[in-house]
Parts: sequence; C-alpha cells; structure tokens
Amino acid sequence: MTRFWVIVLLVCGIGLGAAPVWADRDASIYQDNAKIYLKEGLAHEQAGRYKDAIKAYNKSRQYKRSQTAVSNHLGVCHAHLRRYKQAAEHYTYSLWLNPKQVEIRAALGELYVTMKQFSLATKEYRALRFLDAGAAETLKHKIDVARASKKRRYWFW
Repeated sequence: MTRFWVIVLLVCGIGLGAAPVWADRDASIYQDNAKIYLKEGLAHEQAGRYKDAIKAYNKSRQYKRSQTAVSNHLGVCHAHLRRYKQAAEHYTYSLWLNPKQVEIRAALGELYVTMKQFSLATKEYRALRFLDAGAAETLKHKIDVARASKKRRYWFW
C-alpha cells in the first residue's frame, strides 16, 4: 500500500474498527440536540401542551432513536390525547428496549384496561408479577374492577 492510503485509512478509521476522527464531535452534537429537544418536550408535557410535546419528542428521536425516556413520554402524551393505539405502540417499543421497566409495564397494562383489552392487560399483569408484586396487584385490581363494571353495566338486559 502506498503511504497516502495508509494515512487515509488511519485518519478515517476504516478497516481498524475505530470511528472516524470527526465521529466523536458529531456524536456529542447529536446527543446534545437530543437532550435539548427532550427537555423542551418535558416542559410542554408539564404545561399540558401534549401536541407540542410530541413534536419535540419526535425531534429528539431523530437525533437518538433508542431513547427509552422519549418513548415513555411519547406514550404518556398520546394517552392524554386519547390516542391509545399510538400510546401502546410507544410503550411496547420502550419495553422492547428495556423489558424490566416496571412503571411502563404497569402503564401499558392500565392502557389496555382503558382500551378494554383485558387479555393483553392480563398478559402485562403476568409479566409484572415477576418484577414488582405491589404494582402487579394494583394492576390486577384495576383489571378486576373494569371487568366487573363491564358485567354490571348490562345486568338489566
């Protein structure tokens, strides 16, 4: 190999398993932008402006796709806007990234109860039972109450 190509390979990190020289700088810029948009989304969410929060969270996801916090907050915002299917998708993605999140698994179970999908809520209860018994019992109680209210609603027919 000529000396020129050796220098190019070393600078770019090609073939050595190393990242290019400029990759560290770009990565930190992307992480900073992701944090900025995450904080903006949190501010909108706390103020009750859920549509604006969703826009900010989606911008944050453009810079860093695999953020569990962003997926969690997107699920919360969609649930507040009664977009239950999208909320369930974001909660499920978040659990795919980190399956041991007790709060998100409980929130997904409660969302399924709201959607009256009791079989999916029971599935989340069973998964939650091994992570946190207290949260699992709370979810089980909500499932039982929702099922009982569904049965009582039609007793006079």
